[in-house]
Amino acid sequence: MANAPTVSSGSKTTFDDTSNFKVDISDAIEALDPRDTPCLARFGKSSLRTPCIETTHYWLEDELIPTAAEVDAAYTSGTLNFNLRPVGAASGTDASTYFKVDDVLYITGQHYQVTSIASNLVYVRLLSSADAAKSVGDKVYNLGTAATEGSVARVVGEWTTLDKPYNYTQIFKDEVNVTGTQEAIAKYGYTSELDYQLSKRLQELAIKMERDFIYGIRNVATVNNQPMRMMGGLWYFIRNAAGGTANTDIIKTAASAALSQSLIDGVLENLWALGGAPDLIICGGYQKRVIDAWMTPYVQVGMNQSQLGTTISTYRSSYGDVSIMLNRYVHPTDLIIVSSKYIGLGPLTGRAFSTETLPKTGDYQGRMMLGEYTMEVRCVGRAHGWIHTLATS
Repeated sequence: MANAPTVSSGSKTTFDDTSNFKVDISDAIEALDPRDTPCLARFGKSSLRTPCIETTHYWLEDELIPTAAEVDAAYTSGTLNFNLRPVGAASGTDASTYFKVDDVLYITGQHYQVTSIASNLVYVRLLSSADAAKSVGDKVYNLGTAATEGSVARVVGEWTTLDKPYNYTQIFKDEVNVTGTQEAIAKYGYTSELDYQLSKRLQELAIKMERDFIYGIRNVATVNNQPMRMMGGLWYFIRNAAGGTANTDIIKTAASAALSQSLIDGVLENLWALGGAPDLIICGGYQKRVIDAWMTPYVQVGMNQSQLGTTISTYRSSYGDVSIMLNRYVHPTDLIIVSSKYIGLGPLTGRAFSTETLPKTGDYQGRMMLGEYTMEVRCVGRAHGWIHTLATS
């Protein structure tokens, strides 16, 4: 069959049971071939860390006060004050609040101790024997506070503000209408036209949800005075600058270059340095072929071997083992790296996938399949990465 099926609308057949009923079909999603919807198969349909009880689904995130920063303006030897920014952040972003008086700092070969902080400048005294210039981007490491013996407790403490990310629920639905005649006539391969069409619509809904899981955009609009919500997916939270992070250490443009081990290792290293635990690569067919080809020169085949080829299911890096998911719905130029423990998918409470009988108004009956789902993408900017604009030839 061609890959451009004819899509028809209207009535087709009736269903022999005309009673009003609601059937839970949520488990049927996971019964689909996992190669068709690998993300749904991996993460499941009920993997939210916190149950979704509203159409706007919130979750709370917190993190430790960072113990590292970067030099944000070139430092001249002897100046003894620094402009600092968060690691990987844009120039002008202030990181002076990460530090306090008496903290000991290590910056590319020299040690300093903080004496005061004012107007986003961190003033220091030199602990090393000689000072040296520092460049923009040089790492600043906090070695801890060196308090004096018998010192009085400070009145002012520090804390981080809880973050409250959110996503919307999205209603996934489709309908089937069939006539009594079409349902009654004999058919090859199946008995009930309605059951057959329901099965097809269910698979199509699952594929659409799989695509939305990857490339969905968080949005809400009003149509005919009714809200229409859209669920943000991996693209929105990780790749999209408005919804995710602009850290180019973990969101890499390949600029049409071929995928390489150094490119993947670079993102894995930067995620590891930020505290992430990446364990899954999601990519399409071409990029999977590139990864498989890395092992080809190292494979030996015996004379009696009747099979040829190599495939890699796990990428073993210095930063941990990373599973590789082949997904036909990932764009050929993209490769996604995630920490799967921070991702979840699930329904609005009471709104898992189900079928309902539509009101009968003629010689046909209809069924509607409907579910309302959302997803969580936690620890954005620290746990997930994206390589885009990769070569495909």
